[in-house]
Amino acid sequence: MCMPLAVVSLHYASYAQTAEKKAMSVILPVVDGMLGVVLCSFLLISAMKMNGLYVSNVLNGVICAIVITAGAWIALKPGDMGKNVGIRLVYRMAETVSYQNLLGMNVLTMHI
Repeated sequence: MCMPLAVVSLHYASYAQTAEKKAMSVILPVVDGMLGVVLCSFLLISAMKMNGLYVSNVLNGVICAIVITAGAWIALKPGDMGKNVGIRLVYRMAETVSYQNLLGMNVLTMHI
């Protein structure tokens, strides 16, 4: 039950590191490791015993999904909506980039 939420969290953490979103690259692991699992476990183990540990992993996924949603909502700029995100990632990782539009075809030459 907690695996789909963990996949979303790991996927977004990878995206945040690739897109150089430094704040989210730090906040998400802290929430995922310390706040999500440890705090929920600390609160639930005394009441639910070992089942509290299992429930805390699911709650951790929910908390991470909420943090991801809040971070995306805060970072969302009107009109941006991921415009040209592929080109921007290519420009960041390449040493040199040459872009041409030849007869309606986009030609992008890059050196890594």
